[in-house]
Amino acid sequence: MTILLSFVWRRGEAAPTYIERATCMPIEYLIIILMWVIGVISFVKFTPKNHHRRVIFAVLVCQSLTWLNTLFHVKFNLLSFPVRELPKATDVLVTTEYLFYPLVCGFYIISVPKKVNNYLRPFYLSLWVSGLTIFDVIIEKYTNLIVYVHYDWYWTWLDFFCLFAVVNIIYHWFFKEKAQPREDKEATR
Repeated sequence: MTILLSFVWRRGEAAPTYIERATCMPIEYLIIILMWVIGVISFVKFTPKNHHRRVIFAVLVCQSLTWLNTLFHVKFNLLSFPVRELPKATDVLVTTEYLFYPLVCGFYIISVPKKVNNYLRPFYLSLWVSGLTIFDVIIEKYTNLIVYVHYDWYWTWLDFFCLFAVVNIIYHWFFKEKAQPREDKEATR
């Protein structure tokens, strides 16, 4: 805990005591910790045991796509992440791009009703993406975790929509059901 909180002390000032360091943690680090705790607990508690493999597959696919996509956005100065866990290693916030957004994508993948009309699937996806975009905009507006440099909320929405749709296509391609053998009269003769 003291490693996370040691950033508060500035040179030339007296080093704060342990109690002072523990009480002045910025909201950004609390949000990062909460995303990890909520993400892990929700995976353990709310994922049915028979869907663990499917959620992990969706998370891994979404991680790879999200990571590359966000690196592209940061490289071209569309987004920036002033507060991040590994500032010397990467310019991307690891918690959102490597855990939280992919985990939400995994929950979306397993929660899509199987017998939904194909016309309603984009609407269902839009609900999930809209919720995640609202969360992202709140994080951007009230914290320094994400800063939209040359970006806006509708690009985030479109980005998540395309990302979740691509992960859904890859997921269904990988876990496609084997066709049941037809039972017609000629096959039984």
